[in-house]
Amino acid sequence: MSVDGYFPTEHIPKMDQDLFEFLYLMYHLQDTADLTYKEARCILMERSGDNIESLAKEFGCTKNAIHRFKMKGERKILYSVPTPDENC
Repeated sequence: MSVDGYFPTEHIPKMDQDLFEFLYLMYHLQDTADLTYKEARCILMERSGDNIESLAKEFGCTKNAIHRFKMKGERKILYSVPTPDENC
């Protein structure tokens, strides 16, 4: 079946709510707090079901580097939140 004969809809993957939320959070962290992909993945590590070892293997780095990515991402998030003075 296709939509107006252009694109077969059976090839469109179904997206569950958890995947959608994860992808939205990845985008939001990268857009608003200026995180890199690796920093955002490390911040959302528990939510995505990843662990330090699996991310280290995927990124080709050490477990210590994963900790540094996460700490750097947390710092960026902390400094991206406006202070009460900036809101006035």
